[in-house]
Amino acid sequence: MRISLIDVDNKYRDLKKNAKTIPNLALMKLSAHHKAKGDIVGLNLIDPDVTYISCVFTWNQDKALKEASKVHPSKVVVCGGSGIDINCRLSENIECLKPDYDLYPSEYSQGFTTRGCGRKCNFCIVPEKEGRIHTAQHPKEFHDDRFDTCMIMDNNLFMAPQEWQDSIFNWFIKNKIKMLSPQGWDIRLLNEKRAKALREIAHAGMVHFAWDNIKDEPAVLKGLNLLAEIGFDLRREISVYVLSGYNPDFGKDTFEQDVYRCNKLRSRGVQAYVMRYQPRTKTRTVIRGRRLNALARWAASPEIYWKTPFEKYDRKERSGD
Repeated sequence: MRISLIDVDNKYRDLKKNAKTIPNLALMKLSAHHKAKGDIVGLNLIDPDVTYISCVFTWNQDKALKEASKVHPSKVVVCGGSGIDINCRLSENIECLKPDYDLYPSEYSQGFTTRGCGRKCNFCIVPEKEGRIHTAQHPKEFHDDRFDTCMIMDNNLFMAPQEWQDSIFNWFIKNKIKMLSPQGWDIRLLNEKRAKALREIAHAGMVHFAWDNIKDEPAVLKGLNLLAEIGFDLRREISVYVLSGYNPDFGKDTFEQDVYRCNKLRSRGVQAYVMRYQPRTKTRTVIRGRRLNALARWAASPEIYWKTPFEKYDRKERSGD
């Protein structure tokens, strides 16, 4: 059979140009499943017998349904992903498979060592989608020896049983595998043992943490101090995601709090990264505004971020100079 896999969130029409985009893990597992059965599998395959369409983000739902409408009525089409149905799941026998790293121009292994999260942040779908924290796969189950880097896609590994965390960290250290962790680590749960483990691991890029709520300032600053004590160069090795444009229960002055957190990180010698809130809607509705856009541009430009305070940058932008 011919199996076509469509990734509506990342159009891989030109693989070389999109090589840095994170590959779709579910599609890679579906590819591994069908290749093991002897099927011909590919992204956007012509004249397929079965088409799988993955949609992670709700604002791409219409795009996914449009792709589905192109499939001939006599052929099989399956639409899945959180953007279609938050309860959509791969079958257990496919979920446990090692991904097919030949589907995309992969440069690293990737997978989840845990699923779920014990927190209930209003802006996050993970607790609703995956439930409370629970173990998933060990990196040795999804890592490919062709790569020297492995991406951990967990939402909150620090919430897992300590024995599981130790096993994951020790595997990276023992095998000298670089860790890639695009998700923001929960700095509120950082302790000396975990900080030392992160320090001993080789990282493929900066280590990211998250600061979503201004009320967590004491815990964030305590965590940053601990990272510095352990030996991290905060300016060169650490960045912190700052959730911005979202504040239904954090207080009234949303933007002022966003600026405050960025300035506090800057004063501590840490790079802030503005993460603008995106509601779960069928259209991509990123919370914007002239000043929030300016804050995001300022934080995304290290040469400006470190040399110019935001207030000065903002005044200059408003004056049009």
